[in-house]
Amino acid sequence: MSVLNFKDAKESNVKAVQRLEYGKHPSVTFLGVEEVAEEGRSPYLNVKLGNGVADHSERMFTSPNALPYTLRNLRELAKAAGVNIPDEISVEAYNQAMTGKKFALTLNGEEYEAKDGQVKIKAVLGYMPFCAGEGRTDQISSERVKRLVPPEGTAEGTQATDDLPF
Repeated sequence: MSVLNFKDAKESNVKAVQRLEYGKHPSVTFLGVEEVAEEGRSPYLNVKLGNGVADHSERMFTSPNALPYTLRNLRELAKAAGVNIPDEISVEAYNQAMTGKKFALTLNGEEYEAKDGQVKIKAVLGYMPFCAGEGRTDQISSERVKRLVPPEGTAEGTQATDDLPF
């Protein structure tokens, strides 16, 4: 076969995966969690969230130093979803209890330099409290953007030479 005939080719119905952008989301669904252990890398839980239009994956590391923070975040998600989890639970049981549950969520923005040199923003879990009951965006933190290089004239960047208001 040296000639490709596209007359009978099927149209693709696959759409690019949309990512949740940083900001407040009044209704996000817990889609699942899976353990990931790659050789030579820190183990983590890949938590998947979505709103029916876009998805978000959050890596929650399970190394001894990171585990307390991961457990705190997982418990906060469960509380926001109205799920009472025991003090000890398997990842599979947590996944089963949480999948399909809804809650409000804040995602912060974090700048990073892409391979092509452009500065882009990725979404990451917000500061505490980053989640609450579905629709309760008034009870969660405001979104923030962590800059690679803070803008000049700000508290995080170089101070302006004349910052007097008059």
